[in-house]
Amino acid sequence: MKRQFVSFEQYKKKALQDPEIKKNYDDLAEEFKLISDQIALQKQSHNNTAKK
Repeated sequence: MKRQFVSFEQYKKKALQDPEIKKNYDDLAEEFKLISDQIALQKQSHNNTAKK
C-alpha cells in the first residue's frame, strides 16, 4: 500500500466530516482558543525581549 502525504489541514478537514469527531472538536473550541492565546502571548513576550 502506497502512503500519501496529507497536510494537517487536509487531515483535519476530512476528520471533521465525521459528526462524532466534529462534536468532540467543537466541544474543545474554548480550550483550543486558550492554547492559541497562550502561544501568541509567548511569541509576543519573546519578540519584546529580543528587541531589548
